[in-house]
Amino acid sequence: WFDGLCTVDETTNEATALEHPVIEMKEAGQVTIRPGGVKHCGFAVESGVRYIIGGFCMHQRKPEPVRQVMAAAQQSGQLAKWIPHLEAAIVLSPEFDSAYNLLAAALEEVDNGSVAKRIQILEYCLEQVHPYAGDASYALGSIYKDLDQVQDLTKARACFEKCLQADTHDVEAMVALMMLAASTGDHELETQYAHRVIDSGVAPKKSLAQAYCNLGVLAAGADEEIGYYLKALALAPTRFAPRYSLACAYATRHEWELACESFVQALELPDPSDVTPQQKWQTLQNLYKATAIRVQAEVQAGSLANNRDAMMTRFQDIMKKQHFDELLALKDTMAVS
Repeated sequence: WFDGLCTVDETTNEATALEHPVIEMKEAGQVTIRPGGVKHCGFAVESGVRYIIGGFCMHQRKPEPVRQVMAAAQQSGQLAKWIPHLEAAIVLSPEFDSAYNLLAAALEEVDNGSVAKRIQILEYCLEQVHPYAGDASYALGSIYKDLDQVQDLTKARACFEKCLQADTHDVEAMVALMMLAASTGDHELETQYAHRVIDSGVAPKKSLAQAYCNLGVLAAGADEEIGYYLKALALAPTRFAPRYSLACAYATRHEWELACESFVQALELPDPSDVTPQQKWQTLQNLYKATAIRVQAEVQAGSLANNRDAMMTRFQDIMKKQHFDELLALKDTMAVS
């Protein structure tokens, strides 16, 4: 039995406060009574059927109109149109932290949305309303991490660390801290957070793949490097980073056949939204170089005729004609950019 932010010892009937709880519902028939912001989880259903019955109590400081406004705004897919309503929701219920984060997200969708205003809203929420509002902390950390005009990696790190203080299972915060450490060259901290993601037991495949990919980069040249990339690809086969990194790892080991195959896969298998134009250009260039080395080796070994037609045919067999043509088409464009 859990009551709000406390566990109750059935033998002594004494309550023990949980500073930042994640309630684990293990037993059949278990009941929790808690504020909406307290996270809860169950365990994998291995047999039978699990039924979850939810009930909600009205809170006098969270009036029903506020809940309805927030639900409608989220379901609309067009938060920007709901900015006046979300501002009104905060006026109606200033102690309800979720409305602040949603308003900041809505402002992000506006072309002239003020970054300063978003920061002000989120900082006010964390300082005056709910110091451990995980969504607000993560949103604020992302602003300080990603937006050049206000970038402050120290503040970003503090925000993501606060997320983990509120919820030690917050994998998104772990990944953000891992990437922050990578960007600042703190390899020890990057390794710690990568293993924390892997050991969390709740990380989605995409996050696990990212952690393994980072560990692979950190292990560059070591025996385990390629193994990390293969683990990442087993979890997320359409991610560009581990596939490209795997190709580069083969190339540094002069395993040109595997390198060429992996560069081709890096061009063909990832989700296009996961690859920037610059990354694609770099992959095409590396594929070209690896193919050239492989063709030259075959000529020297006597397995390929030393004439232009034979070499060009073989070149396009390995690299694939569409990628060769794409490289030529992008050459002038990327050179200008």
